[in-house]
Amino acid sequence: MIEMLKKYDVNHTIFNKRRCYDIKGEIFPSVTTILGDTKPARDKAVLSRWQAKNPSLSQQYRDDGVTFHAMVENFLLFPDVDTSGYSVRSPFWEQAYKTLLRIKRHTSVELIEAPIWSQTYRYAGTVDCLVSGQSGLTIIDWKTSRKAKKEEWIQDYFCQLAAYSTGIEELYGITVAIAVCMVFLPDQKPQIFKLKEKSLNHYWELFKARLDIFEFEDNTEREDEEKKE
Repeated sequence: MIEMLKKYDVNHTIFNKRRCYDIKGEIFPSVTTILGDTKPARDKAVLSRWQAKNPSLSQQYRDDGVTFHAMVENFLLFPDVDTSGYSVRSPFWEQAYKTLLRIKRHTSVELIEAPIWSQTYRYAGTVDCLVSGQSGLTIIDWKTSRKAKKEEWIQDYFCQLAAYSTGIEELYGITVAIAVCMVFLPDQKPQIFKLKEKSLNHYWELFKARLDIFEFEDNTEREDEEKKE
């Protein structure tokens, strides 16, 4: 296993029916909770209706994402991992393999599936991957989808990356140069969206605006929650 930055051990909880993190006894909402709660009402209604009509498919898509993330983590962390059955376990693996192999060969993994948070802004999340390479530090977020995405559809993904970048910089005292959203598809090459400093700053301001309107009251009990963001 490769040597990386320190990975902090934090607890995940459900608080006020929201996904949160217990950071040294303080409860911080997750980045995805903040973005989900502050979506436009119309977008939330459309998603809610689809999930209600397709509960099995919705759960399958979530399970597929969890499986894929675990496979990527094993592949990047261990030099001799056996991937012979990965294409059977995930419909996304075959198209993702070459991209992930380039990451494995040409960068150094610093963090993977690692909790981060901002004490200043009081949020937390789980970073899919942070690598170092010729361009400096790059944060990567893996997404799986049955359909290709248009950039205007995934603005929240970019806000998520900006929030994670700020959290990493605050927690570790390092500077993220580039953020990358990789959308893996079952029948075509991955879509790769890159954010450099100017774009990261733009989406950070958008995330802060969402944070300002996010309502988080701490008047109910919390319960342990096993799954990660």
